[in-house]
Amino acid sequence: GGDNFYWAGASSGRFSETWYDVYSQALTSVPWFSVFGNHDYGNSDPGIGCPSTNSRFTCDRSNMNSEVCGGAAPYSTEPQGYNSNALNVNKGGVDHGVPNRANWHQPDYTYYYSIPALDFELVAMDLDFYQIGALGGNGPHLGASGVLAACGSMDALHNSLLAIAEASKKVLNNRSRTAASKNVAILGHYPDSFQGDLNLRNLYLQGMPVDKNKSTRVFNFFGHTHVQECKGQDANGRCVDFLTGGSGGCCGLGDVPAGFVALSFNGAREQITECFTTPECTIRTYAQPANSFSLSLNDIGQAQSTL
Repeated sequence: GGDNFYWAGASSGRFSETWYDVYSQALTSVPWFSVFGNHDYGNSDPGIGCPSTNSRFTCDRSNMNSEVCGGAAPYSTEPQGYNSNALNVNKGGVDHGVPNRANWHQPDYTYYYSIPALDFELVAMDLDFYQIGALGGNGPHLGASGVLAACGSMDALHNSLLAIAEASKKVLNNRSRTAASKNVAILGHYPDSFQGDLNLRNLYLQGMPVDKNKSTRVFNFFGHTHVQECKGQDANGRCVDFLTGGSGGCCGLGDVPAGFVALSFNGAREQITECFTTPECTIRTYAQPANSFSLSLNDIGQAQSTL
């Protein structure tokens, strides 16, 4: 998850160029759920880093029970501003006229989404605080200089991202204590080594009631490094930590194996992976057509890192 809008975040028109005009009608007509990665915190979306500064939408006591701000039981009753192009349209996101835009779901920096019929829950995380030096690809003084300017200072940006990370951990801990679903998918952006060696699956399991531990299937999905690799298995040898960061292609022909993971459910309503590193979901080599358009690093102003 994350790094949805290379190189430097979402701007008007990107939901067409990067999403609707790229994927088929069959794919964009179903819900998509996203989280932010370091490239989403870039100059094209400068308000993303300190959302309570010059907010375009605010959740507070006047609307905290509305659907857009948390419903009947919001996690927080404190005022929270939003100022990102990439959030849902009802929180100020751009491109409201793009067909199927409502199917792109990012209601907040961290959130959860349940499908009771499948006994399934998605928990979305934002730990970009751990890679503050890589925002916008190459940091707050380059690819995210507009984010830094909108925040006003490095201290303000640091504190804002720290608060977002802590809120993400709080949501994860609350959901694990509740253990409301037997199928859980955690969606983040970073492998453990990029977020202080924190494994989100382990964190979820540690917070669960003991009697639910064995009956709950928890899968952990992340990207950032643009390849397909199983980073951790459970006691039965099943992959549970999925590095799957190259389905859209980045950042050169050497970023392989690339692909995606397909999550499904068996007859017992247990989540399983239909494919991951097998040929149905993974490519190990590809070539750029001779007549294809390529955007050089110089065309985007200044070189960005490949993470």
